[in-house]
Amino acid sequence: MQKTSTQSIPASRKTTYQCVSCQDTGYLGWKTPHAGYPVKECAFCECEKGQKTLDYWKLQSIKTQQKQLDSIFSNAGIPAHFRGFTIESMVERCAKDPGKKEAIATVKSFIENGYVEDSMSKRYKNGLVLSGDFGRGKTGLLTPALRSMLESGKSGLWIETYDFISEIQSGYEDGSSLKRLEAAQRADVILLDDFGDKSRTNAESDDRRRIIYQLINYRHNNGLPMLITSNLTAAEMSMQFGQRTVERIIESCAWVKVGGDNLRLF
Repeated sequence: MQKTSTQSIPASRKTTYQCVSCQDTGYLGWKTPHAGYPVKECAFCECEKGQKTLDYWKLQSIKTQQKQLDSIFSNAGIPAHFRGFTIESMVERCAKDPGKKEAIATVKSFIENGYVEDSMSKRYKNGLVLSGDFGRGKTGLLTPALRSMLESGKSGLWIETYDFISEIQSGYEDGSSLKRLEAAQRADVILLDDFGDKSRTNAESDDRRRIIYQLINYRHNNGLPMLITSNLTAAEMSMQFGQRTVERIIESCAWVKVGGDNLRLF
């Protein structure tokens, strides 16, 4: 029988690794981000190469997540100006303003729990109205609440109230009104910004009232969260949009007054 010769690898051809554990790949194991695995499922070496590789993929993950969030926020209709607003940034800006203390605490509770306790009725509600004069930070405080739900995978819409009404009315002829209204009715959460007009001294038209009632009533009946900013009191809101609509808002949402400084002046 012919013997198979075995030859040792010459020393000059042997691979010398700076890190024997990962063989200078930076990875421990076969799961890598290159292969499509999430960073949290991959094992990185404790060596310098491994930690640099981990830092690189963490940065790429953050960039990818930010692109996804930008897409989500854009699709939800959040204006570019408000997309970077977080509750932390609003707390830093407003924490020393006593007129905003209750609103900040209430929004924090909503973000953490998905509901808030209404100070008047002592009932837990899954919606929130922030009311007060313009420039008090109502939209800046509520946008992070919407954002937190979008980040958790919920569907949502940021709606400027009068633009929405105009879009519905302009869609009567081509039949697009129903789709727009249904999207707002059925989203997991909506933010209705600038609900009502402080300068109005009379009621909205019957058609405008009907549009808003259909939206509010559907969400009220199905227990779907509403986040609302308004310059109006409940009485002024009733005059403009009708008592039935406002009763459903009050039953669904905790109502918090926002005062303090005008943030647009700082």
